[in-house]
Amino acid sequence: MTQVFVSRGQSIAILITDSITQALLRYCGEAARNETGGILIGHYTPLGDQAVITQVSGPPRDSESGRSWFVRGIHGLQLLINRAWGRHEYYLGEWHFHPYASPAPSDRDKRQILVFAREPGYRCPEPILIVVGGDPAAGGDLSVSVVLNGKVQPLYAWAPSAPKASPNDATPQTIALGATRAP
Repeated sequence: MTQVFVSRGQSIAILITDSITQALLRYCGEAARNETGGILIGHYTPLGDQAVITQVSGPPRDSESGRSWFVRGIHGLQLLINRAWGRHEYYLGEWHFHPYASPAPSDRDKRQILVFAREPGYRCPEPILIVVGGDPAAGGDLSVSVVLNGKVQPLYAWAPSAPKASPNDATPQTIALGATRAP
């Protein structure tokens, strides 16, 4: 099943497949009680309004982490990105794990993704930020955000049977992995 996360006006959507969800949970489980993370790779649909995440990296071997912090390294990422470019796929953003905690991005997480958005070398002015929280063995929780107009904006879980959300809806920004929001 593919999970879809949308912006308030539903002008942007991020698609996350079960295989991506399972990869995220596997990396989180391997990290135990430490934070971990990596990069997101994928492509945009022809209209540019949907990002499809097709691959997530694990933590590069030069990454550093502790119970409440993670610094993503770079070892091996350029080769991974170069291979993705050959498939017409690109760096889309970052993901990391808040072990047994809320998946809401911290202020530090938000500041860091904004730095990546402004960095020309990333070639990604609107990066996606996925934060996995909770217990990965129990399925974890997920939040998805994207940088739009220089601000980190939360995205909202969308279910095909759900009515179109109004900007005033109080739809939660996190969803249990593998679940869908009731209409």
